[in-house]
Amino acid sequence: LALQVDGSLRRGEIEGGARVIAAHPSERLFALGDVRGSVHLLDAASGAVLRSFEAHAGEVLTALAWTADGRRLAVGCASGALR
Repeated sequence: LALQVDGSLRRGEIEGGARVIAAHPSERLFALGDVRGSVHLLDAASGAVLRSFEAHAGEVLTALAWTADGRRLAVGCASGALR
């Protein structure tokens, strides 16, 4: 999986442009936020999508951050909401 400068993904597993990405503290997975308000958890080695969920329906995600222990992921969107 390769995130391009324009926000597109090399593999077509996730539709829409990618906006933000955050590496898990273990460096074994990444969280990727898209332009539709969804978060996708990807395996760092293979690029496979392990899980996807809607974080902020219909909003552009602007921030992702894992807690130091990797147990939680904070997700922010363009409206200023944080989950």
